[in-house]
Amino acid sequence: MWIPTHVQVLVRSAKDLKIKGKDGTTNNAFVTIDLGHNRFETSVKPGSKELVEWYEMCEMKLPRNANSQNLVLM
Repeated sequence: MWIPTHVQVLVRSAKDLKIKGKDGTTNNAFVTIDLGHNRFETSVKPGSKELVEWYEMCEMKLPRNANSQNLVLM
C-alpha cells in the first residue's frame, strides 16, 4: 500500500486582495502556507493591486498525523 510522505503546493495567483498599503492604493502581496510545523512563504510582489501572479511551488513533508492537520494558505 502506497502512503504519501509529501505534498506539493503550487501558488499561481491571488485576486480581489484587500488594500493595506500605507498610501491606501497597493499591497506588498505574498502567500504564507502552513502545514503542521512547516511554513513556506512566496516572494513578495510589491505594489500589487488587483491580480498577483507567482507560479511558485513548495514541497512539504506530511506530518505523522496528517489526517488531523489543516493546510492553511494566508
